[in-house]
Amino acid sequence: MTMYLSEETREQYKERLVKKLGIKQIGEGGCADIYEHPKYQNMVVKVSVNDERYDGFAMECMDIRGNPWLPKIYSRHKVKMEDDVGREVPAFIYFMEKLVPASDKEIAAAVQQLVSTVDGMHLHPNSHFYVLDMDDWHRIHFDSTDDHVQEMAGVMIAVVADDLHDGNVMKRPSTGHVVIVDPAA
Repeated sequence: MTMYLSEETREQYKERLVKKLGIKQIGEGGCADIYEHPKYQNMVVKVSVNDERYDGFAMECMDIRGNPWLPKIYSRHKVKMEDDVGREVPAFIYFMEKLVPASDKEIAAAVQQLVSTVDGMHLHPNSHFYVLDMDDWHRIHFDSTDDHVQEMAGVMIAVVADDLHDGNVMKRPSTGHVVIVDPAA
C-alpha cells in the first residue's frame, strides 16, 4: 500500500511532525529522520527518503526476525514524497524498536565477540565494525560457529555493508547487545 503525504518534502514533513503534532525528533542521518513514537516509549518512527539500500536492509531484518545483531523492525509503509525540486521520490516509514547509543568500548567488545566465532580470525582489541571489509564478511558468513553471526554477516553481504561507522551501531537497552542499525550508504 502506498500512502500520499500531500506531496510534502522531507523538510515539510519534519516540520509538520515536530511543530504541529509535537512529536520529538531524536535522530537524523543523510536520508532519514528518527522520531519518538507518540504512544509507545520502546518504539521509534524512522522516516527514510530516497534510500533504497536501507529499505533492502530493513526488508532483510523483517524477514529474519530474532537476530540479536539486527534491529527489530515491526512494520514498513511506503509513502510518496517530493525532493527539494519537486520530483517524486521513494520514501518509507518504519516502526522499529528504540535503541540507545553504544560506547566505543561496547562496540569494540562486540566486534571481538563477533570475530571470536571464526577460528583463526583476529583483529586489534579496539577495532570497530568499519575495519571489516567484504572479504571479512564473507569469511564470517561461511566460517562462524554462531548461527546468528552467520545470518547477520549474510545480511551485511547482501546489502554491501559500506557505512558501518559508530553512528550506525547502537545497543538494545534490555540486553546491552550491540545492534547494527544502518550498514549501507
